[in-house]
Amino acid sequence: MISNNTLMLISVLGVTFGVLGTMLGIVPYLKKKNVNLDGTIKELNDKGEIAKAVADELKPILPKSAQAVIEIIEKWAPIAAGKAEQLYHAGDIQKDDRAQIAENVVISILKEMSITIDDNKKELIDAAIKNAVNELGHKIPTEAEKATQFAKIQEENNQLKTKNLQLQQTVNQINATTAIVVK
Repeated sequence: MISNNTLMLISVLGVTFGVLGTMLGIVPYLKKKNVNLDGTIKELNDKGEIAKAVADELKPILPKSAQAVIEIIEKWAPIAAGKAEQLYHAGDIQKDDRAQIAENVVISILKEMSITIDDNKKELIDAAIKNAVNELGHKIPTEAEKATQFAKIQEENNQLKTKNLQLQQTVNQINATTAIVVK
């Protein structure tokens, strides 16, 4: 009888060659029909949809224990990435420490569930965390956005200066009034 590992390997190879064969047939056909595949694939990849779709396709052929571990990692990676980001914004950790903090959270959850951590799981954790970070939606602001933010901060600064000047005048008036009353 064929072992589960052999069946899994055959299944993965079958799916891989099936997808590869399909891509070799469909991609040239779609390009011939002037479909923008590069842009579509890039957009899907940026959204993490390709990684999610591949994971969803592999789940049925993986052993139940592997599926459970993947689901745990997928659930906790966004939480861990969010926690690391919050710690960074609070000034509790440095920018370079975020990935390690997020990984430690997921590893702690797996250890709590008595799941042994090996290199494969660490790679899955790393990939899930990177995907979660992408989904946080951080982007580099454009020059126009920077200019708008700067103008907003300048306006707030001017308002605070005006309030400060008003407070100084009020304090001076109080001092002048108390000086007259004291004499």
